[in-house]
Amino acid sequence: MTTKQPAGFLMASFLGLAACGGGDGTAPPPGRVSTAFGGDETGKLIQSDGRIIRIGGSSGNFVMARYAADGRLDETFGDHGLVNTDIAGGVDAAFGGALLADGRIMVVGSARVGSGEDFAIARYLRNGAVDTSFGTQGRTTTDFSSPRDRAFAIAIQPDGRIVVAGDTLIAFGNSDFAVARYDADGLLDNTFGGGTGKVTTDIAQAVDIARNVAIESGGTILVSGTITMGSSPVLAHTGIARYSSVGVLDPSFDTSGIVIIPNMQLGDGLALQPDGRILLAGNVIVTGNTVSGVMRLGTNGSPDLDFGFGGLALARSTREARELRLQFDGEAVAGADAGLMVTKQAERLAQ
Repeated sequence: MTTKQPAGFLMASFLGLAACGGGDGTAPPPGRVSTAFGGDETGKLIQSDGRIIRIGGSSGNFVMARYAADGRLDETFGDHGLVNTDIAGGVDAAFGGALLADGRIMVVGSARVGSGEDFAIARYLRNGAVDTSFGTQGRTTTDFSSPRDRAFAIAIQPDGRIVVAGDTLIAFGNSDFAVARYDADGLLDNTFGGGTGKVTTDIAQAVDIARNVAIESGGTILVSGTITMGSSPVLAHTGIARYSSVGVLDPSFDTSGIVIIPNMQLGDGLALQPDGRILLAGNVIVTGNTVSGVMRLGTNGSPDLDFGFGGLALARSTREARELRLQFDGEAVAGADAGLMVTKQAERLAQ
């Protein structure tokens, strides 16, 4: 039997094509571009033609910028490459997005509605114009009866229905996973969540924030996120919930529908392999140091012991892994702030 090593299975290679916030008048480093974006980048989409869409916030609105493959702002998109959208007349924040098969763009986040924050979704045409056939003039908001609801992730089902995940504030120091499903026109789906179109889940009676959502082949919905508990120190964990197609927790997933991975903040990246196994990316504390890692779970939520060391592969990188994608060759690519980490297929890791 070959001994598996806990580190060194992830190869780091740094990219210079990622767009960087700037606007301070200084020239960006070679291979990078800088745009006065007016806020932090909170999401990134890559179109099939190689164009890159950055998502973020500026002056309290949803903001996007699109770049050609060579890094230049795409003048055919929005207003000379930029899109700025007011959702509900208050302060808005965009956190993530998705591309539809026809090239239209979905963006999710939060919007100030009255005295609270609600889930917010906007849909755009390929050229960046708001798609007025969605919701109300291209926008929709959802209240979970909480003072603060934020949408961080979105997934599109094969039938066109839209699943959005985030968090809802219960009390100070206590928030729950929040999931809503909509039809293709932006109306809440009354076949989900007992007729309401939305569900909330208390993962660990702490600060539970859903960061990712994925649709499994059988129609079940997988949501992952981060959990923080304690005050001195604050401890970070990973929470995962699986729901049936109607929004009920799936008992075949670790008997309760919920899996908690302690002391690992792996909820910031989620991908599904073709065989249904689950990949998570994020940060792990190792001997007092924070490093990037990828963990693989079986379809029932248990660690896949054939992957890395006890289901976990670590990188010699302290960069935060915030997203996870599968390449056409099946390798998992975990994106950090300034680079990529690539894990090989499990059979290679097991050698």
